[in-house]
Amino acid sequence: MKIRNCLCLLVSLLLLSSCGASTAETSADTNVSVQETTVQEETTLTDLLPDDMDFGGYTFTIAMPEALLTYEKYAMPEGETGELLNDTSLRRNYAVEERYNIKLAFHLGPGNDIIKDVQQVVMAGESSFDLVQFASAWNKIMPLVQDHALLNLLELPHANLDADYFYGHLNEQLTINGKLYTGFSNYNNSGTMPLYMVFNKNMMTDMGMEMPYETILNGDWTYDVFLGYIKDAAVDLDGDGKQENTDQWGFANLNSLTNYMVWGFDIHILQRLDNGTYVPDLRNERFVDAVQKVTELKLANPDCFAPSDFNVMNIGDLHMFMMGDILFSSTGTGSMQLRNIEEFDFGIAPFPKYDENQQSYTNYMALDNFGVVVTAQDLEIVGAVAEGLAVTSKEMMEPAYLDVYVENKLLRDEESVEVAKLMMESACIDFTRYFDFADGAITPVSMMNNIKDPGAVVSHLTSVESKAVSMAEEFFAIFFEE
Repeated sequence: MKIRNCLCLLVSLLLLSSCGASTAETSADTNVSVQETTVQEETTLTDLLPDDMDFGGYTFTIAMPEALLTYEKYAMPEGETGELLNDTSLRRNYAVEERYNIKLAFHLGPGNDIIKDVQQVVMAGESSFDLVQFASAWNKIMPLVQDHALLNLLELPHANLDADYFYGHLNEQLTINGKLYTGFSNYNNSGTMPLYMVFNKNMMTDMGMEMPYETILNGDWTYDVFLGYIKDAAVDLDGDGKQENTDQWGFANLNSLTNYMVWGFDIHILQRLDNGTYVPDLRNERFVDAVQKVTELKLANPDCFAPSDFNVMNIGDLHMFMMGDILFSSTGTGSMQLRNIEEFDFGIAPFPKYDENQQSYTNYMALDNFGVVVTAQDLEIVGAVAEGLAVTSKEMMEPAYLDVYVENKLLRDEESVEVAKLMMESACIDFTRYFDFADGAITPVSMMNNIKDPGAVVSHLTSVESKAVSMAEEFFAIFFEE
């Protein structure tokens, strides 16, 4: 019997709550029970860490690509700056160092590459790295898995990989035949927001529209409702007879970033087999229709602006949305510095649902993953410190992020805070981004960039599926090697 595996895997991220009673939520699609750790006022997560581990001043080295610091700048704090997240991450590191009597050190790979550094360490038989933090946006770990360069994380002592601070329900999805070569941790992912939509509240009021908050919080924010909002919103402001980036639009973002909207439809592109492996299923009706909808939005909707050229999105150094003439956009470009917007007010929204029958919203999240090289010498230390970093990040970093989102004007009203909570409870990941067994051919963001005509969706999916199936079979055989 085949078990359907949904591409969007629920992530129980509790960024916007710091403590509460134990609860459980079950995803209808994955049958994964998402547990929240019980945290009472008198007992904290860090209280549960052992007190009797002393590693004698051991230098614990974390390797990561240098470019990771451009968007996760709190992974390697160098000193107090007065900035909340920087200083909180520094206190987190001090807490772990004191708990285990270690000293944290960092190795930065050049640019966005840490894969080559790992390969060189393993080939030399060195134990230079205790933990490797990969950047999901760039680091393709397939060669490391194929070369048996990564340790089975299930062999790590002291690390409770099924706990929520390790995103245990996601780690289970990456576990095949009792082997887990890469996983997720709250360390370096604390407080990460999924991609989401933003809307111009001033424009909405001027156009006589109701704010969508009530619709969103009631679970009625669907794709058709979204299309109703942007309908006829495009206006040729300069009267030159052409709709360009300086004009008014209903929705505007880059082609590749608009692709992320497909995750809002709770799509399924993989089937999980009885042996735990996966096969592509690119022609199931819902997936085909989801890709069709977003492709038509990008290429054929007169109220949508979705160029492939990043520079076309900007007016000077500013993202188009920041100029005040875009009704809806979505986050994901470095030039969209929402905290700098003063001329108008904005709100946030999840990606819309496929239809009214979809149970929950699903917004994409680019979680970074970690691994341990097979040449690591002292797994007792690696496992204990990995546990400590995850637990302490969960406890210290998440509450700090809420303060920053509010204080830095990313969440400007109570309704946006409630929407943020809703999104964090139903974020999703792209499974094929971590096991890229088809060279990007079935990762929706990359795949949809190759569809240039809304009428070519089915033919394109058909053309890549057979090759992807054979590549998947070849790759997953690695997990059954002795």
